[in-house]
Amino acid sequence: MNLEVSVRHQELTDNIKEYALEQVQGLSQYWDRIVDGQIVFDKEGVSYMVEIILRVSGKTLTATATEDDIIKSVDTAVQKMERRLKRYKGKMINR
Repeated sequence: MNLEVSVRHQELTDNIKEYALEQVQGLSQYWDRIVDGQIVFDKEGVSYMVEIILRVSGKTLTATATEDDIIKSVDTAVQKMERRLKRYKGKMINR
């Protein structure tokens, strides 16, 4: 899976970038047909926004989380994307 990282309005350390990439790559265990994805980091005042965009076979799935801590934002967005992937996989299997 090819992942692209975009950062707006802030500097991003390598540790946070590697953590986010590792977490999002772990989502492939729920659906193995992920084509590529994008992780967008943005700082809005004192809050950190993380958006995960994954392109799966024929569809684009998006999960966004805004928290006071950047690691917490990554974790929340990954959890949302996990639920969306499981629901999408269930729909595709039931077809």
